[in-house]
Parts: sequence; structure tokens; C-alpha cells
Amino acid sequence: ETTSCLLVEVANEDSASFERFFEGFYCQPLGIVCEKQNLNISLGKKVLVDLPVDDLVHAWQGRQKEATVHAA
Repeated sequence: ETTSCLLVEVANEDSASFERFFEGFYCQPLGIVCEKQNLNISLGKKVLVDLPVDDLVHAWQGRQKEATVHAA
């Protein structure tokens, strides 16, 4: 979050209702939540990052273990 910006998680089945509620305001979907426990960042079909969430948590906590970044 930042000034005048919010990051929210909306269940897929509630997305249409959420978008109607905020009609007229700028809203941009950033991604989806899925069962795979990875953070995947893509630009179009190009994968920029695909890392296990556990590796990211360990790195954030200062216990970084070897992780693979898929760079293009």
C-alpha cells in the first residue's frame, strides 16, 4: 500500500461484484492466487521470476537458501 493506493485480495467468485462496487475508480488486477506455492512474475508470456514462497520467506528472515531465478 501507498498513499491513495490499496492492495486487496478478492476471491475469484467476488471479482465482478468488487469491480462493480469500485466502478469509476482506477483498479488494476495484479495477479491471481493459486495452489502452487511460488511467486511468479511474468511480463506477457515471459517469466521474470518463479521462486518458491518458502525461499522468499527464508531470505526475508535472513536465512537465505539457494534459490533459482529464471531470467530471460
